[in-house]
Amino acid sequence: MKFKEVRIPSKDLNRIYNYIRRESADHQVITSNILSGDHLAELGRVAALRADCPSAYLHWVLAFPQADVARLTPELISKAWKRFFALMEVPVTCKYIVATHGTDMQHSHTLLSRVGTDANIWLARFTVRKGIKATEALEREFGLTVTPTLNYDAPSVRKPTFNKNEYEQKSRTSLPIRKEVIVSIIEESIKRSEGAFLSFIRACESQGLCAYVIERANGVKGLSFTFEGVSYKGSQIGKGYSYTNLTKTLAAVAKGEADVQAPNRKEPEYQIEDVKALAETSSLPTSAPQVQRTEAELHKRGLLERLDKLRKDCPRELEFSVTLLFFIIGARLYVPRYYFMLRQQVRWLEEESREIKAEKAKKLEIMQREWVR
Repeated sequence: MKFKEVRIPSKDLNRIYNYIRRESADHQVITSNILSGDHLAELGRVAALRADCPSAYLHWVLAFPQADVARLTPELISKAWKRFFALMEVPVTCKYIVATHGTDMQHSHTLLSRVGTDANIWLARFTVRKGIKATEALEREFGLTVTPTLNYDAPSVRKPTFNKNEYEQKSRTSLPIRKEVIVSIIEESIKRSEGAFLSFIRACESQGLCAYVIERANGVKGLSFTFEGVSYKGSQIGKGYSYTNLTKTLAAVAKGEADVQAPNRKEPEYQIEDVKALAETSSLPTSAPQVQRTEAELHKRGLLERLDKLRKDCPRELEFSVTLLFFIIGARLYVPRYYFMLRQQVRWLEEESREIKAEKAKKLEIMQREWVR
């Protein structure tokens, strides 16, 4: 059985309701706790009690396996949905309508109001995880076909969490991200610590990573790491490197249990020496020849010198072009094939600079003639 959820803004009520009911085709209302016959009007009145709720409705879909289609009846679907609402802990004050598209009983829709008749809002937290577990319970209780599903209880592997800029930097430069180095040091320190938290801190410090505990005013403790002058929270590095998860990992290691969350990497782990060596080289891919890498560095230095000269000559007229060039260079697009494009741009800037200087010289000459007269 498959479960799907979509949160619906209040302004889209009519569109979703018409899609569920399929007013232009056959439809069948399986069950509903709306007393009046006008479902749409009553859902709107209840949601109007809390105009501050932007997403007042939930659209849920339950799809049954093809093997269970022969035994599906409106009564069975109604019981399954009511049991599903109970497992999802939906308040009885929330209004809902369950419908199918014509004679198709394989999947059914529900439009549920998060606003109750008592003007309270059901937060509907962790509904996706609860929905997966609820479908598993429905399959057991109603004797339906058991389908494979996600296992949220399985331990997840510790791994770094990258943001968009870090992903782009890694793909552009082919260099190790700082978080990868920190993760390598942490994993090595976990092995050396033998489950002792103080030994873990000392092992991190011996490899150049400063780790310290932060105790907040509410009593909650956190873990922070500082590497090469940049600080990260444990949760920013990865979900498995927060204070709570790391203490659980160290406790399991101290008991001699297997560390099932340890990353099993196929690629070689980065060391601090490797990162410093790579940082000193050019930003070109490591597969580029040494002559090409040296040539790119010389081109870069020459362009920077020429740009500085142009900025001194006419800073106002060339502000936009110089900013554009520095943006391209800052994005590390100075490999040889981009150099020709940049050289053409610089040549155009030099010509414009000459024209501006010539025009200024003419104006100065005219002014000197007027002074002489």
